[in-house]
Amino acid sequence: MLKWRQLARSNRWWIAAAAAFAVGIAVGVVMLDPALAGTHSSAPPPTAHGISTRLSACERSHPVCDPAAFKKLPMTGPDPADAVLLSRRQVLAEFARPGISVAAVRTTYGAVRASDPELAASDVIFGSRIVWVVTQYLSHPIIDQGADIPLGARLKRINKISYVIDAATGQETDYCLGCAAVPR
Repeated sequence: MLKWRQLARSNRWWIAAAAAFAVGIAVGVVMLDPALAGTHSSAPPPTAHGISTRLSACERSHPVCDPAAFKKLPMTGPDPADAVLLSRRQVLAEFARPGISVAAVRTTYGAVRASDPELAASDVIFGSRIVWVVTQYLSHPIIDQGADIPLGARLKRINKISYVIDAATGQETDYCLGCAAVPR
């Protein structure tokens, strides 16, 4: 069996490489986290939720705090005049599956928000945008894996799922497990 000194002599290169690697990691961590390096940032301290107190105050009093960023968000304005909207046939083809019946209705996002604020909950999406509200009726209930269920309670089974789909982009904006937004 090799003694420690003999092992150290035969593997000096590996030991030096491992030490350099460890020092490199330590320096990298300190450089990436100014708090560990002892430097202070000129930015205001974040609140408990990770946003500055100034931004938090703005959000409480104004609907939009950064208009330039807001304009970059999708669906914050009306549908483009030349937009090709999804047809009923396209929507039904996308959501229909064996053992699933589908009901769909075309409306505006604002109308859905007014009638079912839990389904269409976004304040960012422009109210006059044309959307499809789609409900899938499942032939066999499925278990909601994401449900917050107390220990010992029965698992939540769902047999209907509703979606809100932007007709111009085809993007899903909202969904609800266990909701039937569109009757059969």
